Amino acid sequence: MAASSPSSELGPLNITSSSSSISNSSLLSMTNQSTDAGCYPSAITNHRIFSVTSNSFEMSWSVASTLNHTFQVQVFRDKKIVKNMKADEVKMSVSGLEAGVMYSIEISYKSCGKSILSHQNVKTEAKIFGVTMRILNYNFTEDLHDPSSSAYEEFSRLLLAEIISEVTSRQERDLSLALAVLQLEVWQIPGHGGISGPGAALARLPEL
Repeated sequence: MAASSPSSELGPLNITSSSSSISNSSLLSMTNQSTDAGCYPSAITNHRIFSVTSNSFEMSWSVASTLNHTFQVQVFRDKKIVKNMKADEVKMSVSGLEAGVMYSIEISYKSCGKSILSHQNVKTEAKIFGVTMRILNYNFTEDLHDPSSSAYEEFSRLLLAEIISEVTSRQERDLSLALAVLQLEVWQIPGHGGISGPGAALARLPEL
């Protein structure tokens, strides 16, 4: 009789332990399913680009989430990635860009097994150079004072074509140039009098 007593007590203990294990596993599975079903990723909003210069810009954005996220920031030029960065904050400065170029910016982060994206485009400012030139092999005439005259237009065309040809021939890559003649003036050359003689035209040529 004494030997059968421990055996009758061990049986219920094993059953209780097994029942508890199954119950905890089911509860954990139900909790995970509930979490996945209720996961709603926050959109990236208020994506702003500002303080644009010829080689940089700043940007900021918002996410309505209390969680900490790591954001992937990619900068594209003609669909090619030129910058690939990460940010732990909702702001970033981007530098080392080229002047007068259109860039596409993509910000993304992962949440609930999905990638959340935001796109923006920005064009960097052009570099502006003020250039003064002396032209000694062109006769300056009265109609060159008038920007609407055919003589002014023809002189500007010849001058700018010569400058662009000279600049691009010295570069290893193509440049995007916008040139304009802003003003022509007469400079008197010693030994020659009046505007009918050989003169020098002063042309200020900014790159726009």
